[in-house]
Amino acid sequence: MSHLSNMILKGDSSIAIQKIYNYFGGKPFTYKKIMRKIPMFKRALITSMRETKVIRLVNRNKRAIGITKKNPSLWIFTTEALFVLQKMYGDNNE
Repeated sequence: MSHLSNMILKGDSSIAIQKIYNYFGGKPFTYKKIMRKIPMFKRALITSMRETKVIRLVNRNKRAIGITKKNPSLWIFTTEALFVLQKMYGDNNE
């Protein structure tokens, strides 16, 4: 099983990932929006999700650089992660 599948299917992080998927689905989201919806979310989870290719930046950069309040980093689930999530949880965004 891939690291991506392990992260989505197992552990506490999988619950956070499922909640993010339920709220945002295939739409872009920011760390601040996640924190409003899921107060228990930890910033380190964004790094883990990026490293395991669960999410990526909308601008396709590897890292979030030059973050400002006017220009926050926008994240989106990777195609691979969306496939695993949709298969696992069904499409909850309808």
